[in-house]
Amino acid sequence: SLQKMSALVTIKNPVGIAESPVKAPETDVTGQRRAAAGGGGQGGEQFIEHTGQRPRGFRAPLYNFSENTLDLLLEEGFAYDASLMGDDIPYILAREKEGSVVELPSHYGLDDFPHYMASRDPAYIMPIKAPSHAMDVFRAEFDAAWEFGGLWVAVWHPFLSGRLARARAIAG
Repeated sequence: SLQKMSALVTIKNPVGIAESPVKAPETDVTGQRRAAAGGGGQGGEQFIEHTGQRPRGFRAPLYNFSENTLDLLLEEGFAYDASLMGDDIPYILAREKEGSVVELPSHYGLDDFPHYMASRDPAYIMPIKAPSHAMDVFRAEFDAAWEFGGLWVAVWHPFLSGRLARARAIAG
């Protein structure tokens, strides 16, 4: 809107070409501040601003833990990661000299995304499941984790599990 025009900043080309006339807002559509150019992001600063504490754990978007992730987590002093699916119990990710973080594994079966997210790619069909079906999977995973002493880390996104029928199924 025109009222937000003053909040726009100029996007600069990183290779030194003249400034672009295209303007980008300082915040995204949800009001979150955008990461600063040049990397580093502002996720940690946003977390501190809202909670008064540094984040202690991390989950990679789409569980995409790269060969660099552990080093970055160690540099930033994180205590745990929740991006991998290597076991049903926590385990240690370590570098000999740099230190370690605890891995709190999850699994796609504990994530609401494959149950509720519709794919817009016709070559990759992901049908939306009924909340009762998703809850059957979540409960079976929970019951097995309870019985065998495993870790159950569900991943429920507000925009997916927060829908009325799905929230009602979670509430029981």
